[in-house]
Amino acid sequence: MNIEFECTIDDVIDFNLFHNAHSSSIQQQLVGAQIFIGILATSLVFGITYIAYHKLNIPMSIIGILVGVLASILYPQVNRKATIRRVKKLLAEGDNKTCWGIKLFPFPGRDFC
Repeated sequence: MNIEFECTIDDVIDFNLFHNAHSSSIQQQLVGAQIFIGILATSLVFGITYIAYHKLNIPMSIIGILVGVLASILYPQVNRKATIRRVKKLLAEGDNKTCWGIKLFPFPGRDFC
């Protein structure tokens, strides 16, 4: 009995996205990066405000916190798009034509059906 399946570039992209969503170590890295991006964005707004005006005022503090929260919220979507772009770039390099298309997998043993 042979098992026939087709492997496409979209299958590889979907696998990478699934792996990123369900791997505990990658999830820890993404949460750490998300927190870091939020803190970095907030710090940059505070730093630029202090350098420009030599003081920190309430409106700019609120804007800095909002920018940090917004950066943290948007990071997962940005990371997902970057992962798709990275995988497509990786698959475009070299000769990968043997990886795509219809494949036959010989399955030894008795028939199931």
